[in-house]
Amino acid sequence: MPATRRRGLLTRRAKDTLLLPAYHAEADPVRVELFYFDGCPGHAELRARLPRLLEQAEVDAVIEEHRIDSEPAARRERFLGSPTLRIDGQDIDSDAADRHDYGLKCRLYLTEDGLQRTPHDAWITKALRAAN
Repeated sequence: MPATRRRGLLTRRAKDTLLLPAYHAEADPVRVELFYFDGCPGHAELRARLPRLLEQAEVDAVIEEHRIDSEPAARRERFLGSPTLRIDGQDIDSDAADRHDYGLKCRLYLTEDGLQRTPHDAWITKALRAAN
């Protein structure tokens, strides 16, 4: 599978996977999964912030993007809306484990700044550091 190097990221297009630079060569990379549906503005916003947040957290990571394109796929992937971010299989929102409202929809996150269409940066860096 061909890969291209751009701005320090190694991108494998066929799997929508990004390998970020190593900070700790002995550690296994953290698995970061970004679930979305096409046209979601929250997905684009969060995707643009992830490399900076990973760098701030000094975490080796593999970013996998998963496009959800049907209601059955949403149920199968436990998709609570777009964007959904999981770190090593755990949703970034600690309340997500109690939810079962899966489907193709925009997702809102209740933060200290009110409802936002992406999770707060502090949640992400905290989860990344905890997984490392």
